[in-house]
Amino acid sequence: MTYQEDIEHYICGALLYPLKDINHLIAMICLHFTDVNETTARTIVNSLFDRILELDKRSK
Repeated sequence: MTYQEDIEHYICGALLYPLKDINHLIAMICLHFTDVNETTARTIVNSLFDRILELDKRSK
């Protein structure tokens, strides 16, 4: 069973490499975590990015 924090950790590592677009990242997640479907992966990615953007707004 894959946990959200596992996927978030994977995303942070994946961002070190060149990605074509967000769909590339979603595909990488789905291939790495076979029990995670596209919708779940997309939700987790969007949620993580939203939290990062919110932190950035607060820091200004």
